[in-house]
Amino acid sequence: MELLPCHCEEALAFPPTSYSQSEQSFMKLIMKRIYPFLILVIIVLLIGTPFIVMGFRQEQQARIALNNKQYQQASQLFQLSAQKLFWRTDLYEQAGIAAYLNHDFQLAIQDFQQARISSPEGWDFFGLAYYQNNQIQDAVDTWLQASKTFREYPLYYRRLSLYYHAQKEYVKEKEMLMRYLDLKNDDASVHYDLGILLLLEESDLARQHFQRASVLNPQFDSASQTLITALAVSQVQADESSRLVVLGRALGIVSEWELARAAFEKAVSVDQKNAEAWAWLGESNQQTGLDGSAELDHALSLNRQSAVVHSLRGLYWKRLGNFPNALNEYLQAVEFDPKNPAWVSAVGESYQLVGDMPRALEYYQLAAELAPNESAYWRLLAAFCAANNIYIEEIGLPAAQKAVELAPEDALAYDSLGWVYYASGRLTLAQEALNKAIEIDARLYAARFHLIYTFLAQSNRAAAYNELTLVRDADKDGEAGKLAQELLQQYFP
Repeated sequence: MELLPCHCEEALAFPPTSYSQSEQSFMKLIMKRIYPFLILVIIVLLIGTPFIVMGFRQEQQARIALNNKQYQQASQLFQLSAQKLFWRTDLYEQAGIAAYLNHDFQLAIQDFQQARISSPEGWDFFGLAYYQNNQIQDAVDTWLQASKTFREYPLYYRRLSLYYHAQKEYVKEKEMLMRYLDLKNDDASVHYDLGILLLLEESDLARQHFQRASVLNPQFDSASQTLITALAVSQVQADESSRLVVLGRALGIVSEWELARAAFEKAVSVDQKNAEAWAWLGESNQQTGLDGSAELDHALSLNRQSAVVHSLRGLYWKRLGNFPNALNEYLQAVEFDPKNPAWVSAVGESYQLVGDMPRALEYYQLAAELAPNESAYWRLLAAFCAANNIYIEEIGLPAAQKAVELAPEDALAYDSLGWVYYASGRLTLAQEALNKAIEIDARLYAARFHLIYTFLAQSNRAAAYNELTLVRDADKDGEAGKLAQELLQQYFP
């Protein structure tokens, strides 16, 4: 069979295209307009590509700087990168975080305001930047807004709880703490704070939170046990007013004086004739910056034979520097409760403040005799002897040794022992005891000052200088820091 010829190339080729004259004119017009645009795009790409590449490179460098804690450099690099990669507004979030970590809070706020914040951490830093810049309401609004989007991020609720506590908005604080614990149940401080808020009204639930705080962090054990004990004591009181006084006193012991004042206010509203409730209300008023004298006077008018009323009035006069009046009140407290070592030692201190050292020593000794197994009263006796350089060997040293024996983990006991050793000239032993006190409690500034005087007595000026600068820097706005600065100027002008 003869095969027909096959023109393969012709078969595979596209048929020739033919355009009309009008179509060709239209296409020429289109190409004439497109060519300049294409050329412009090419020019922009040629110019912009290095610029964009530089933006990505600066982002990479910024992340490296951030990981190396070079926060100022990271902040600058993130900003430069964000300016080049203009569509990457998330880079301003990173710039804001770096600026915050560099403590440049105003710059951080500006960065966050330009950012498309996409992470819960970013919103948290935004709120913190406002807070550190003293724009408190802006910080609160930021955290509230963020909590609506990132409901599972617990730190918003913790920060808001601290704000509401400062504003005394305890209902809102409680709500924030409960939200936090729904998400993160292993924070001892939150359990403790919630227990404090529940103490007056929901004692069983408060006890559970204190127990949980104590288990999670030993730092909260002492305060938690104090409050748990107070709850137990409060439940056996004869009436509601007395129950509230017990709980208010416990709150005062753990320095929650605002809430303590609320407890005492409620106690006097329940029983207007409860003299001790009125006296404690006066004390809580003083502790929170109010006067308190009217409540103390009213308490005395209700019961002139209450040792508690007289002792709190003594404390009031002592704060005012009226030591004779304080002494008179404490003497009356001892008259009505002669076996209480607290009132007896307060009489000893008052005699010391008015300059009657023999009577002061007599009452300090009596207090230790009334409570022979309590370290605190032996410590006070030892400290009195050391401070006044009297009866060091006969009374002071044995008392200090007894204090340490009864409380071998008490920093104050070791401080008194070290101070007695210093007063007796045993400088090496003094240094050892004072170092032990500081080892137990690094913020016991009394022990640090006693150690400073010991160093100076040993002519160890370098060690004294180092200790003084440590105290000055650690307590810049406190009394210890101010005293350290004065001593630096005195001994190291």
